[in-house]
Amino acid sequence: VEDRNFSRRDLISQRLISLAFVDAECRGKLKDQMALLSGSYQLVGKLVLGGSEVQLPPDLAHLADVISLRSSFELAEPTLMSEEFAALARELKLEYYRDEQTAISAKIKAAEERGDEASLAESLREFDRVSREIYNI
Repeated sequence: VEDRNFSRRDLISQRLISLAFVDAECRGKLKDQMALLSGSYQLVGKLVLGGSEVQLPPDLAHLADVISLRSSFELAEPTLMSEEFAALARELKLEYYRDEQTAISAKIKAAEERGDEASLAESLREFDRVSREIYNI
């Protein structure tokens, strides 16, 4: 875990989960962010939310342990943690939609190369929808 290159979205996810480990209010708010977390972080998030039945593979168990350890150093005021959580949740949403935009851009390029007008039109509509989501964050 230590020598892995984490994306910005990964780092935001780790911090949100870390705050949820130490603060009940943040833990409650984590439920609303679960869909924006990648699959690995969704599993760790389920564990934090009380999913004792969640079995993590060894690499994710190690990641959860590292996040838990980091969270044990958190001694900030609950109000500050809540404010930080809200700011991070906004950033996570931005990263989620940016990742979607990147994937849609690849679809657009592929549709253009194939000359598939129907797929291109659908991808452009999808790109527009995601762009509006980003604008409204």
